[in-house]
Amino acid sequence: MEVLKRQRESLRTAFTVAAKNANQHLAILEADGKNLDNAPRLKLPKFELKFSGDPKEFFTFWSIFSKIHESDDLTEIDKFQYLYQCVVPESRAAGLISSFTFTTENYSKAIQQVKARFGREDLLVQIYVRDLLSLLKKNAVAGKNSPDLATLYDLLETKLRALKNLGRTKEKIADFREPFVESCLPEIVLRTWERSRISGVTDDQRALEKLMSFLHHEVETEEMINLSREGFVKNGDCLRKIKVLF
Repeated sequence: MEVLKRQRESLRTAFTVAAKNANQHLAILEADGKNLDNAPRLKLPKFELKFSGDPKEFFTFWSIFSKIHESDDLTEIDKFQYLYQCVVPESRAAGLISSFTFTTENYSKAIQQVKARFGREDLLVQIYVRDLLSLLKKNAVAGKNSPDLATLYDLLETKLRALKNLGRTKEKIADFREPFVESCLPEIVLRTWERSRISGVTDDQRALEKLMSFLHHEVETEEMINLSREGFVKNGDCLRKIKVLF
């Protein structure tokens, strides 16, 4: 009996120690859980845009990705992972990025190469200037079948805005861009522009800006004329129907 009592006391003591240790461990886990619940959660941006390597898409891509690149809450590896995710698979951009081993040190090198390959300002200026020349050629070939003034204005404004974003302001290179824009215009619009330029004083450095302002006004005028014509046709139909009834 004495032996059984000693064994029972020994088991009771061991159980008490084990229970105490378990309670301490659970308390630590519970405290860690509360700390995790109270920790701020970083909201990572979702990428809808996929960069293929087209230089024309670079500034749009970089304006979004730079938020991740400049974040202090992400590691270099996290940023590298995002860089992989935001390019089109099997594209030029994906090929360039995949050429770097996935390491912390290589992230900055990959970014430098992406900027050097796809974000060259001199290359982008040439691309947009050639786009203007292409628009000029298309208009010359189309003749009377050239795009309507509103469409033409939107195309010109898009390309000029891109050049401005590159630091090439309208005043800096207006001396060669103004003739490009003028050559894209329908003859009747060009005649109106020439008359307005002759009648007023034109500063050479601001000629392109005034030309774009003139085109914007012409687009608004054309839209008002079209609206009036549509209203006149509808009213004319109503009048004809009334005459038939009476």
